[in-house]
Amino acid sequence: MKKILIVINTRFVPFGGLTSVMMNYFRAMNKEDLQIDFASTNNPPDELLKELQEAGSRYYNLGRRKNIPQYILHLFRLIRKNQYDVIHINGNSASMVLDLLPASWLRTPFRIAHTHSMNTMHSFLHQMFRPLIKKVSNCYLAASDDAGRWLFDDGYVVLKNAIDVQKYQYSQSNRKKVRLEWGIKDQFVVGTVGKLNSEKNQMFLIRVFAQIVKKREDAILIIAGGGPLENELKLECKRLGITKSVLFLGMITNVETVLQGFDVFVFPSIFEGFGMVVLEALASGLKCYVSDSIPKASNVTGTVRYLKLSESVEIWAEQILNTVDYDRENESENAMNAITSHGYNIFHEAGTLRNIYMSTKQIKWSRGHNSD
Repeated sequence: MKKILIVINTRFVPFGGLTSVMMNYFRAMNKEDLQIDFASTNNPPDELLKELQEAGSRYYNLGRRKNIPQYILHLFRLIRKNQYDVIHINGNSASMVLDLLPASWLRTPFRIAHTHSMNTMHSFLHQMFRPLIKKVSNCYLAASDDAGRWLFDDGYVVLKNAIDVQKYQYSQSNRKKVRLEWGIKDQFVVGTVGKLNSEKNQMFLIRVFAQIVKKREDAILIIAGGGPLENELKLECKRLGITKSVLFLGMITNVETVLQGFDVFVFPSIFEGFGMVVLEALASGLKCYVSDSIPKASNVTGTVRYLKLSESVEIWAEQILNTVDYDRENESENAMNAITSHGYNIFHEAGTLRNIYMSTKQIKWSRGHNSD
C-alpha cells in the first residue's frame, strides 16, 4: 500500500483552483493499493470532507501558510507520523520549497513539486526560492509546457489539467433551466468563471462589458466566483451605471451547469498555468474570448479567440459583440472529441498520475515529456 499526501498550498475549497484540479484526479483515479490523504490551510466544506472520508481518505488542516514556522512544523509532524511514501505539493510558484522542506528533511522517497501557473504576484520570493526547488524535490510536474519551463527549465512532466468531458456537454434543457433561475430569457449573456482576485482580472471585464451594454442594452454579465475583490467589483459596476446588468453568483460548485446559461465565455486573466476553465467552456460549446496570457495548449479546438490585454476595452467589446449565432450542440460535440483526442480526458490522465505514484524509481524525464 503506497501512502500519498497531496498538499494544496492555497485553500481547500470546492470551486476552482488547485483543489478542483486535484479532486478531478482523485475522483477518476483507480485508488487500489493507494492511501491518498489531503492537507491544506483551512477546514474544508462539509461536502468535500464527507467525499474524502467516504473514499477512505483523511484531511489535515495545516494552518495558515503565512505563519511559516508553524506551518512547516505541522507538515513535518504529519509526514513523520504517517510515514508517507509520496508527498505531492501543488502550488503556483517556487515558494513550494517551503512545503517540500519537511519531506526533504525526512527523506520521503518521492517529493513532487507540481506547478499550476506561469507567473506570480510575489516575484521576489519566487526568484529567491527557484534555485532550490530541485534540491528539495525529485519529481517535477507542470500544468503546461509554459508553466514547466517557467519554474523548472527542464526535467518536468506535463500533467494535463484534464476534465470529465461528458459532464460539460451542452444541453438545451439545462440552458433553459439555469437561465430561468437567473430570471433571464432572450438576453445576450456574457459570462466568466474564476476567483475574484487581481490575477483573474474581472475589473477589466467589467469595463469591457460597460462598452458592450452601450451597444446592446439587453446584455447581461454573469460573474461566477467569489473572492477578496467582490466589493470593489460591485462598486465599479455602480460607478459605471451597469449594476442592474451584472449578476454576481458568488462561490459555485456547479460550473458545468452555470456554463450552460452563457452565450459567450470571456476570460481576461493576467496569467494562468493552463486555464482549465477554458476547456470546460469549450466542452459546453461556448465561443471563448481570452487574454493572450492564457497558454495556447488549452485551445484544443482552434476556435478560441485570443485578445491582448494591452488592447482597449472598446476593441474587446467589439470582438465579443461580433459573435454570430452558432450551433451550440455541434460545437460542444466537436470540442469534447478534440479534448479527448488531445489527452485532456481525466480518466486517461488519472492513470498517468497513478503510474507516477506507483513508480519505484526517482522520476527524471526530458523537458515537456507528457502522458501521450
